[in-house]
Amino acid sequence: GTNCSHRPKTHKFVKLLRAICDSINMDLYIVTESNVPHEENISYWGNGEDEAHVIYNFSLAPLILHALTFKTNKYINSWAQKVFEVHPNTTYLNFTASHDGIGMRGLEGIVPKDDVLKLCELTENKGGFVGKKRSRDGTEHPYELNITWAHFLKEESESDELFIKKVVNSHALAMFFPGIGAHYIHNFLGTKNWVEGMKESGIPRRLNRKKLTYPLESNKVSQQISEGLINLINYKCSKKVFSPSAKIEVIETDAPCLVFRRELDSESIEVYFNLSNENINVNGLNLSGYELQFK
Repeated sequence: GTNCSHRPKTHKFVKLLRAICDSINMDLYIVTESNVPHEENISYWGNGEDEAHVIYNFSLAPLILHALTFKTNKYINSWAQKVFEVHPNTTYLNFTASHDGIGMRGLEGIVPKDDVLKLCELTENKGGFVGKKRSRDGTEHPYELNITWAHFLKEESESDELFIKKVVNSHALAMFFPGIGAHYIHNFLGTKNWVEGMKESGIPRRLNRKKLTYPLESNKVSQQISEGLINLINYKCSKKVFSPSAKIEVIETDAPCLVFRRELDSESIEVYFNLSNENINVNGLNLSGYELQFK
């Protein structure tokens, strides 16, 4: 007889877990995963001190795909200007594609519905599937894209060099926005859709759950993607300014470029990511296609 979502007792249970963790060990953290619209998702922080420490940032991944697909910073900028002013005891778990796919409910109320449908159409055109969820009024909405991140981003007209930069640097945004960066193994490998696994099981999510052998059999493209991401992780770890608690300021630009500044104490670093495959100039920086630079 209920809508089954976000019940008061659910929040009370999270509060109970938080109280237990706080009483046992202050280094334990509660992480909640709820693929729902943003305002519903962040309700699991409670008042910032009584529920989750960390929530999955479900809006980030589809916003990155949207920005790259439509070559615009409009919606991701507007979102980023609002969502990172959080309680000092809370933060996000930033990620792109996961073993379940690319969550889409985090786009609701942020980008136009027609744009969401276009992302779904592109997914299906590239051999992926769109998982649907029935809402309380009986209508169906896109829930997740079942496709690997690399498979979605691959364009036949682009060189391997451009493709590698696009994959590496789009994943890297999960590191440089405020929060904790989380990275799924197939994102490191630039894995394409595992069609055989999906056909054998009939489960669309298997497209991004390819079984790996050990030692890993990776090609040159996979090696360059994993090396690029590891290098950026090492760079992030060397800079305190990328702490989850460091401030963020979004810098508006008319160019198809995502620009933001991270600040902590007296240190400041600006992050520039070219959303297009064209060479552009932004604030005195020359950026090649899909290039990521720091200033």
